[in-house]
Amino acid sequence: MPEVTDEEIEEIRNHPDLSKARNPAAYLETLGKKGDLADLLEQLRAGRKQAGRKRHRAEIGTMPPCEHGAPGGSVPDPETGLPWTCFICRKSAEQEAERDP
Repeated sequence: MPEVTDEEIEEIRNHPDLSKARNPAAYLETLGKKGDLADLLEQLRAGRKQAGRKRHRAEIGTMPPCEHGAPGGSVPDPETGLPWTCFICRKSAEQEAERDP
């Protein structure tokens, strides 16, 4: 089982399937034995990652432009860590990352 944060534990506690269970502790134990708890955790993490990316994309227009004029062009993407909106900034960051591994 992967490491789980307190926030993730809270998300699992509030998951709709768990709230429908008659015995939540037994339900979690069964999920753990089947490997479904790890799958649920993976789904929650993927959903959180996708929501963060959507927020980032929605805020791009309000960010200051990079030196090439793209709004938020030099701001790193939360998933990749590379600039997302400006191709030139992204290429420069990729090249820099290759030089400094």
